[in-house]
This record gives sequence, structure tokens and C-alpha cells, in this order.
Amino acid sequence: MTSAFAGSAGAGQPDADVVARYLRLIGIRKDFGAFTALSNIDLEIAKGEFVCFLGPSGCGKTTLLRVIAGLERPDSGALLLDGKDLA
Repeated sequence: MTSAFAGSAGAGQPDADVVARYLRLIGIRKDFGAFTALSNIDLEIAKGEFVCFLGPSGCGKTTLLRVIAGLERPDSGALLLDGKDLA
């Protein structure tokens, strides 16, 4: 995934790579029995960034939000918040 942040950090500023990767989902998968709701989801969200998930009914928007919120455990993958694994 390409970051919108480039260049080096100024004095007293956090590293742009750290800011760009505040919330990271790496290879998230969530199954409900034989139904796969999420498959290999990779996402990076910067701190303070506003994100919107759009798609048709049944595409996994709510499941993805529930995984991010900690209401569902992913079956595989990593969920990192500021570098700490939450999954």
C-alpha cells in the first residue's frame, strides 16, 4: 500500500512511516462456518485519518468494523494499533 506521507520527519515530529501505519490490518480473514466474510484484508490507516467503507450488502463492511473494534476475533492475520498486535 502506498503511503501519502513522504520525506523525513522534522525535529520533534514522529516518523512519517509510523504515522502512516497507526492502524494496520495484515492478511485479516474471518469465517463464519463455511462462509468467508473477510479474506486477506490488508489496510493501513494513519492517525487522525477519516475512513469510510462502502460496498453492497453482505460484502463484509460490518464484519471488518467489528474486527477493528475487537468485537470479533479474526481467524488469521494481524491487527496492529500503533505497532501493538490486538488480534
